[in-house]
Amino acid sequence: MSEKWAQRFSVIFHPVFLLMYTTLILVFTPYLSNPFKTLSQKIKISALILLSAVVLPCLLMLVLKKIRIIQSLEMQTTRERLIPYLFNCLIYIFLSMYLYQSFSESRLSPFFYGMLVLQILVLIINFFWKISIHATGIGAVTGLFIALSVLENPLMWWYLLMFSTISLIIIFARIKIKAHTNMQIMMGYLLGII
Repeated sequence: MSEKWAQRFSVIFHPVFLLMYTTLILVFTPYLSNPFKTLSQKIKISALILLSAVVLPCLLMLVLKKIRIIQSLEMQTTRERLIPYLFNCLIYIFLSMYLYQSFSESRLSPFFYGMLVLQILVLIINFFWKISIHATGIGAVTGLFIALSVLENPLMWWYLLMFSTISLIIIFARIKIKAHTNMQIMMGYLLGII
């Protein structure tokens, strides 16, 4: 894998985008019981999550870069990661509470509660050590589909296979561009799966 492709994969499979891919699968898959019965409901809930969990964090990053609170979108330092991590915690609190109250039988609410717990753990770890959020994100998605294929529907293994392959791509990409040490990637992936 070239460094150019490694950088592209790091962007395509950034945790904020992984969140959206996972949401779309959970909302539109025929393999799970789903409270979103109409296409209109599925589009509305997907749009809400896209706006709050993808667009708003991306806009925040651009604003933070513009006012020079962060030097780059890669957020190399612990200090640069603090505001975006706290912002994501607030978004996950809002989404998990809204989804629980409105669609309690959906898999989305527990997913966002899990993402909230994971974001808090990453935030705490970030004060002491740099951990790979790319590896943490793909580990969480892989862990989700392990659980869904075992507990909910064995046909979810197709998604598990897909995200396991993406896991390898992300891990090799992050190693290739030297964004993290092997230990930071491995610990991030294990934290995500757990």
